[in-house]
Amino acid sequence: VRVGITGDVFMAPVGTALPTNIATALNAAFKPVGHISEDAVTESYSVTTEKIKSWQSKAGVRTVITEFEWTFQFVALETSPLIFDLYYGDVTGTTATGITTTVIPNDPVPLQKACVVEITDGTVIRRYAFSKVEVSDRGEVNHSGGEGTGYDLTISVLGGVSSLGSIITNDPAFAALSS
Repeated sequence: VRVGITGDVFMAPVGTALPTNIATALNAAFKPVGHISEDAVTESYSVTTEKIKSWQSKAGVRTVITEFEWTFQFVALETSPLIFDLYYGDVTGTTATGITTTVIPNDPVPLQKACVVEITDGTVIRRYAFSKVEVSDRGEVNHSGGEGTGYDLTISVLGGVSSLGSIITNDPAFAALSS
């Protein structure tokens, strides 16, 4: 039984070299999104299928996958240029005399990033590595005095040419998969 004691979500430009193990530090281009709400990260993997039925078999003769979606949802608690990029789209900013003005695009384009989601349970680490993700859903941002401002983000895995991504772990229960 594993639990997600702690972890982080990292973003980098598409094309950044992905990790191949857990011992090596991430490429310096990967930047952490920072503190995430106590609800942590929620992973969802859904597959939609359709039955092909025949005249002779109403129960079906084959099932085909028509759609699949792999998402990760979290609430980022830090306000930073990276979070603004993820939440509002590809923002631009100018700074003069210590004041920064961030311009929110009037026609936001989905911002694609390379992504690593890292989950740690004691000494066991699991890294999800994706060559391409984009923000597919945004929740409300609450600006109140009684709680921290949180940016509710859902990222969808777009993947690469040959795979959606990879899961890298030092969990001894998975050593049997490599044999």
